[in-house]
Amino acid sequence: MEKGRKELVGKVVSAKTRALPWLPFHLSDLIKGLKKPSISRRIVTMIELEDSYNRLYIINTHLDYYLPRIQQRQLNYLLKKVKKYRKYGLVVLMGDFNLQINNPMFRKFEMDLNALGIRRVPVNEKTNSSKFKSKTAIDHIFIPKEWKIAACGTFDTENLSLITDHKA
Repeated sequence: MEKGRKELVGKVVSAKTRALPWLPFHLSDLIKGLKKPSISRRIVTMIELEDSYNRLYIINTHLDYYLPRIQQRQLNYLLKKVKKYRKYGLVVLMGDFNLQINNPMFRKFEMDLNALGIRRVPVNEKTNSSKFKSKTAIDHIFIPKEWKIAACGTFDTENLSLITDHKA
């Protein structure tokens, strides 16, 4: 470890999994969601770590892939959680957002996080299945602005392909 650098070696204070908003409020969304089918319970897992220097909240999620109104509600829920936990410590948010980096809804969410001192790790390469040729990154990581990034990117591994259609 570099001289003067602190390493988070602490204990898990809490871990919980919650449902994201996932039921449509609009009949048109219900019909679209049933035809696709995309309506599925989506979750967010929150882990609180603590050491003698910091409290760190790691939030991992998987958003709806098809219905923008549900995605927006899910982003609002996540933003509310990030605001809450940011008062008490550092926040890392990551997961399958099912939103590309150029999506206006995602861009607004990213700006809201920036205002809270949390930035997106610039992994801009394709992270999802090769069957979606025209898509870009849909998996995202957000970290405290003060953290330095040594390197970032994606990689493929045969072992991972057995459990997911996403790159590591």
